Amino acid sequence: MAYIPEHKILIEADLATAAEDLQWWGDSWLDNIAYRKLQVEKIVPVHMNVMTYDETLKMVAPGIRRVKEWCDQHLAKGDYFPGCPGFLKGQVRP
Repeated sequence: MAYIPEHKILIEADLATAAEDLQWWGDSWLDNIAYRKLQVEKIVPVHMNVMTYDETLKMVAPGIRRVKEWCDQHLAKGDYFPGCPGFLKGQVRP
């Protein structure tokens, strides 16, 4: 990802917009924005149209929830997937 502070634009490649069904990197992506204290207004994805930050959050939030549920279901069966984002501490910020 790349950030252009003077325009409050974040360019990302498959971090937020890789998939809507199961959003594998959503927590990590949001945690990176928060950790770096980025002020993001626009998202410029490599494979999609430009979106506002709020539009992107609205798009990825359900996928973040679904992947956490998927990971929890597999963990309950004894299946552990290293790096499963459902085991991260990040929060969904709708």
